[in-house]
Amino acid sequence: MSQSLTEFSLEEIKQATNNFGESNLIGYGSFGPVYLGLIRDRILAIKRMPDSLHRRFMAMVTKLSKIRHCNLVNLFGYCCETGHQMLIYEYLANGNMQDHLYDSIDLNFKKRIYIALGAAKGLQHLHSLNPPLTHNRFKMSKVLLDADFNAKVSGLSRLLEMRKEEANVYDPVVGLDNQETFNETSDVYSFGLFLLELITGEEPKPLTSNDEMIQWLGPRICSDRFVDQKMNGTFTREALNSVVKIMLKCLKFPAIERPKMEEVVTELEKIYNNDFTGEEEGSTKFSLGSELFTIYE
Repeated sequence: MSQSLTEFSLEEIKQATNNFGESNLIGYGSFGPVYLGLIRDRILAIKRMPDSLHRRFMAMVTKLSKIRHCNLVNLFGYCCETGHQMLIYEYLANGNMQDHLYDSIDLNFKKRIYIALGAAKGLQHLHSLNPPLTHNRFKMSKVLLDADFNAKVSGLSRLLEMRKEEANVYDPVVGLDNQETFNETSDVYSFGLFLLELITGEEPKPLTSNDEMIQWLGPRICSDRFVDQKMNGTFTREALNSVVKIMLKCLKFPAIERPKMEEVVTELEKIYNNDFTGEEEGSTKFSLGSELFTIYE
């Protein structure tokens, strides 16, 4: 393995989770329950996996050990004993971004851009691997936050376990053109939906064409009801315009016209590093109506 991982015994895991007790259950992943455990003076997230061939499980562990980045949820260790296979991850104290978006009142514009930038860097790293990896199911709940609100993209074990036939099914939620298979552009589309949800504070519907995009976004983008009111007073119109521009590009059809994640990261870095510490006087409306039609010409 390219990165040293810790192998934990089943007994250690049982002790850490109170024998997989209800009080230690913190959620459910794609494959099963996830438990919180204190192991060797470190708080970790323990993901129980369905029993599979030892060789297949260890192959996944090896692959996951090679995918490491500060904006990805990194594998810390594993447990593999008869009938018990578990992936042990770093624990992210602030949970997932979806919960914060809808429950937190302290999520200003700058903090949202910081989180979006971190998530974009995580996806960019996946796309930069050789061969490239695509997340395929990126969304708000897949972005986890550590104690300092650094964003880390989760869901990589699901990516590696996904069957080939499942990975190539047309799905409007990830912005595939009809008959197209998953590639980096589907992640870019999903990130565009992520930005849209981040700005509006509401979960967007899948938008499957440029015409549908214009019909849904047009009236909202030129009104007072486009931006999440919890952000009011924390941004300038110029900063907001810049975010919306890159968002529109990410959501564009055909998929080949979408930007690379590298470009998205560059644009978000510019926005984050600019001064947008106060809202300009007047309405929160912003003039992107004409640009909406220009981008989708």
